[in-house]
Amino acid sequence: MKLFDISIPISNKTLVYKDDVPLEIQKKITKINNGSITTSNISMSSHTGTHIDAPHHFFNDGITIDEINPELFIGSTYVAEILDHDEQIGEKQIENITIPNGISRILFKTNNSTLWKKHEVQPNFTSLSLYAAEWLINNNIQLVGIDYLSVDTFTASSFPIHQKLLKNNVIILEGLDLSKISQGIYTLICFPLNIISGDGSPARAILIEE
Repeated sequence: MKLFDISIPISNKTLVYKDDVPLEIQKKITKINNGSITTSNISMSSHTGTHIDAPHHFFNDGITIDEINPELFIGSTYVAEILDHDEQIGEKQIENITIPNGISRILFKTNNSTLWKKHEVQPNFTSLSLYAAEWLINNNIQLVGIDYLSVDTFTASSFPIHQKLLKNNVIILEGLDLSKISQGIYTLICFPLNIISGDGSPARAILIEE
């Protein structure tokens, strides 16, 4: 069994999406007798780093993070490798993907995974098209992951891909690093925090290759 951590490390250097809450981690040390206790104050968006979007992120009546069945966050997952340079994953890329029977989770590995080495947000990352979103819905996918900051383009204003997927209760996992992952079937573990009425949550995402 091989285990791969596909999460983005959280630090004051972690990239955040445009207009999102800045990430700030402050350590605090309290002296107790002759020793000390270290705690940290963490201020960040619920969509920082590797994170999960719940339908409530875009729809007031959508289900929240704590209402999603935890079984969705663990199980068989297909990693689809798409390494051309188109800005969006569309019909040309999707037509070559065959989802194995019984799998309802898919992660897209793109050239995005090389962008994490850069110290600034790269706006020309690969995202999903409406064609891809509809394909996911029609193939009964319940969770989809992408290896950068968003399933929408950086310039999207109405976020049509988020809206299309979340309206159909397709849960979104963003901010993955799939640079060391090959195409194939894995077991995914990506539990979010149990945030009451949460619109999203950071998650530690792990792939297991058996």
